[in-house]
Amino acid sequence: MTSRGAGVFPEGFGEVAGTEPGQHFRRREDLRKAGLHLQPGRGIDATREGARAVVFSGGYPDDAWEADRAWYTGEGGLDRRGRQVHDQELVRGNLALQKSFEKSLPLRVIRQIETGEDFEYVYEGLYLVVEARFESGKDGPKIYRFLLKRAPGDPRHVR
Repeated sequence: MTSRGAGVFPEGFGEVAGTEPGQHFRRREDLRKAGLHLQPGRGIDATREGARAVVFSGGYPDDAWEADRAWYTGEGGLDRRGRQVHDQELVRGNLALQKSFEKSLPLRVIRQIETGEDFEYVYEGLYLVVEARFESGKDGPKIYRFLLKRAPGDPRHVR
């Protein structure tokens, strides 16, 4: 376990030395090299203990981004066109986010942003999963949705 601020977290959770909220990264591989998100092919950086990081990349229509409060949609159930066609399951990344919720583990949040005809990633900072739901999504099938709020101690935290 590693001590980070007010809590004790498993190794790999919390802030990463040398990175700051608001920092920009060109590609997902750059996020991996910086230690922010270690599974560049996935939206959820999942471990057995919980989720270390998520990327908001616009892949799910039920995502809702606000800087201090955001809804993140779990993974799975999409067809090749990006439509939700099957219920999601509480496995892999979804299970990791559920564990982060239950254990109050900090989650690194990264957001993909458009830059003209291209995109890049911005590290938003640490968040906590404060609510977890299993409900029908906009496309019909059931999805896991996780409410994320900026973690206390983050200089941009709003009460």
